[in-house]
Amino acid sequence: MGFSPIGVTVLVSIRAGEEEQCSEVLQSINIDTANNVIIDFAKQNITHFARFVILDDFDQGEGRKRILFSAIFDGSIENFFAMLRDCTSDLDAIWGCCEGYTGASNFVQFMMQHNNKTGTILRGHRYDSVQNIQKYLALRDELAQKFDVPITQYEQVIQSLPRKTPNQVRYNKLLKWTHIFLRNTAITLLILPKVLGLLRFGEKLFQVRKVLNQELELKREYTDAPIDKSPPCREFGDGDEVVSQKENDALDSFLDRQMVQNQMTVVTVNDPNDFKLSEATLAYIGTLVNLPFINRNSMIPTIHFGRWLMIDNGKRMLFLSNYDGNWQTYIGDFVDKSATGLDAFWRGSIGWRDATTLDIELFKEGIRCHQIRASYFYSAYPNATVVNVHRAKALYEAYHNNIDDDTAKEWLKYL
Repeated sequence: MGFSPIGVTVLVSIRAGEEEQCSEVLQSINIDTANNVIIDFAKQNITHFARFVILDDFDQGEGRKRILFSAIFDGSIENFFAMLRDCTSDLDAIWGCCEGYTGASNFVQFMMQHNNKTGTILRGHRYDSVQNIQKYLALRDELAQKFDVPITQYEQVIQSLPRKTPNQVRYNKLLKWTHIFLRNTAITLLILPKVLGLLRFGEKLFQVRKVLNQELELKREYTDAPIDKSPPCREFGDGDEVVSQKENDALDSFLDRQMVQNQMTVVTVNDPNDFKLSEATLAYIGTLVNLPFINRNSMIPTIHFGRWLMIDNGKRMLFLSNYDGNWQTYIGDFVDKSATGLDAFWRGSIGWRDATTLDIELFKEGIRCHQIRASYFYSAYPNATVVNVHRAKALYEAYHNNIDDDTAKEWLKYL
């Protein structure tokens, strides 16, 4: 098993004429379990998030579609695809509409062949497995029930909590920091070849650093966003590709949904003249954020996982995000915390204007017109925010190092 959760992004063309049937199957996964496809992700419980999305397949011709399957999980890619095969009730119903699919016996090889390498991944849960996160949350809920008593009984509940001796706590902390040191050392050694590999970008690497270090400046007084935001979306430049059917996704009821967790899938077209710089950006930031003690995702506390990757031989870029709260708040939070980084990721896209991330209305319009709704979405801990998980983890660790009533009163603030 790896040190951190990793992701897969599978793209497969749907055979002509089978697009509607395939879409119906994906939208009915795990609904009406007697008649539709069931994917039991919880059976092995290694999947943090998963989604199916129907994307336009412009390169195959007008009206053609393709399946995007994406997931964040613990362990190796081969084991994950084998798990997906074994926990799906009817593989053929989903993948039988896809070009190149030959059945369950070759499923792992088929998925490996169509998987796309991630360029940059941000992790809100950097080293925690699904089972650990669920364990933290379960203890938090258990303690919340224990303390759901009149205030006069709090002392009695606190006294009933398990205790450790000071020596035991010191020993546990020594073990923890030794583990962190060894883990970080191993990660650093594994990443060093990737750091050296960045040299292949040559002067582009220096351009990336310059972009990331410069302060963005919006040189226009007013927004460049169109006044009319009703569907259909208009292309942002020559060669751009926008999602034509946006009626439902443009509604305020969709953009302002009050949900604990949401997902975002955005496809943009790369400007061929800027592709090398975009590729260098993803490689540089992707390597940087994996180094121990560097966690840029901590600046954006609403992201569970976010990924940027090149697809279609670099013609397009895909952004996948699992985040907390509604769409409007998320976009605003993203821009407030990391406008320069976002600008670096998307500045090589067709139609991208200078400092677009500072023109919040234009940025929202760009995301909206390149965003595709998921047909199916799975989360292993759907009612927890990133902050919830971090607090539950702190509570879990303190609970198992509790010494006396005074220490308990200190760490119970995480409850």
